[in-house]
Amino acid sequence: MNNKVSFTIIAILFQSLFFTSCVSTKITSNKDASFNRKLKKIYVICNLGKDVSNFNERLFEGVKKKFTENNITIDGFVRNPVALETDEDVLNKIRSYDPEALMIIKQTHVTYYNGGPGGGVFEVSLIDKVSQKNIWKSEIDVTGPWWDEDTSDSIVKKLILKLKEDQII
Repeated sequence: MNNKVSFTIIAILFQSLFFTSCVSTKITSNKDASFNRKLKKIYVICNLGKDVSNFNERLFEGVKKKFTENNITIDGFVRNPVALETDEDVLNKIRSYDPEALMIIKQTHVTYYNGGPGGGVFEVSLIDKVSQKNIWKSEIDVTGPWWDEDTSDSIVKKLILKLKEDQII
């Protein structure tokens, strides 16, 4: 094999490795032992940091899609960190929807690799309408580039599986 062909093969292999993302997602949860209902109507607020590559919207839309596929009615929004709406405005949105529970997805940590977000930790809280208490909490630790849809898809998949496993949905 000549040097030109060898160089081309090496370049192609390097590109395929470079552009192939690897996503790792871990989730832990804690459920209130006295909570024994399956939820059918949830309001979701994604309280995430600065949006990168439409990650926040992809995450919210993924949750919305998977909940709908599991016969759960959902409404909510991605909260802009510099939004001018007050907490009372947000409460009015929640009250008008009248959900069984409020889910808050909050980004608590972001890890940067090569100048961009490549991992993070998300805290998910589920608050029961009746008791006004946390009935379920989880922490999702993900490593993967924010620009890659596989990262947000992985978070959504793990979240839904854990909610089913814990018999919340």
